[in-house]
Amino acid sequence: MSRDRRTMPLHFNRYVAGAQSPGVILLRKAIPISKAIEELALIWSASEADEWIDRLVWIPL
Repeated sequence: MSRDRRTMPLHFNRYVAGAQSPGVILLRKAIPISKAIEELALIWSASEADEWIDRLVWIPL
């Protein structure tokens, strides 16, 4: 999980061009920590790890 909204997407795209990533979750600015935890719990309970390979997503979804 990262809050590096400015540079992380660029770095992530460069990385996945040559390697596999387990995925990255970015937090939108000023998201309450309780909301971030709820979203992470939803992701964890409703999906499998292999569904997130090479994906970059923003929380809240």
